[in-house]
Amino acid sequence: MLLVMDCYIVEQVSYIFPYRHHFHSGYTSSGTYLVSRWKIQSTLIHRYSLNGFPHHIHRGDWFGGKVVGLAEIIGEGYRLCVYTTHVSSF
Repeated sequence: MLLVMDCYIVEQVSYIFPYRHHFHSGYTSSGTYLVSRWKIQSTLIHRYSLNGFPHHIHRGDWFGGKVVGLAEIIGEGYRLCVYTTHVSSF
């Protein structure tokens, strides 16, 4: 599930960063994206074992399913491993 603001941001930077990946997780989205100038070769996702509590609805962590994402990017002769995460919602 992509949020409207997330789609807007991705669209606005797409002319500079044409490659993107959304790390899907949870009911409402993990909140982790990666945009890149160079092609994303591969991705890997790992869900955190502790994602908050379902009775803390106002925090939203449990519904989001927090993750760490890894992307392998090849650009200008370099191989880059880029990590992204989103660990808390308030």
